[in-house]
Amino acid sequence: SKEFESRQTKEQIALMRRQMALQVKVSDIIGLNLNETISLLTQRALLADADNVRKEFKISDKKFWWLKVRALAQTRNWLNWKKFAKSKKSPIGYSPFVMACIENNNKAEAIRYIERVSKEEQVEFYIDLNMPEKAA
Repeated sequence: SKEFESRQTKEQIALMRRQMALQVKVSDIIGLNLNETISLLTQRALLADADNVRKEFKISDKKFWWLKVRALAQTRNWLNWKKFAKSKKSPIGYSPFVMACIENNNKAEAIRYIERVSKEEQVEFYIDLNMPEKAA
């Protein structure tokens, strides 16, 4: 519908404006979509900026947590990762934390979160971590 297209266009323009303002800090931000923008800001440790973008574009807590968990793990910024994990109860559970650690080869960090997931998931994660004795 025209209303949807109009809203999408307005959001895209607002995102471009925000990216232009952030370009001083992050030169390669122009033209990214909203998810990529939040991920890049998180990867560059511009966490307050990522949070401001989340608020401005009304990104849900769940979506924001997914993006941030993955972005912090991909950059292996485990200090900010731990701060984020402890900031409040995760609205997405702790499976994404374990998965991101496994994907980014941080077995020790993955083990810290395994106890916070269901028994079924624990078995799968221990197998993924090559720890079959724990899966039994």
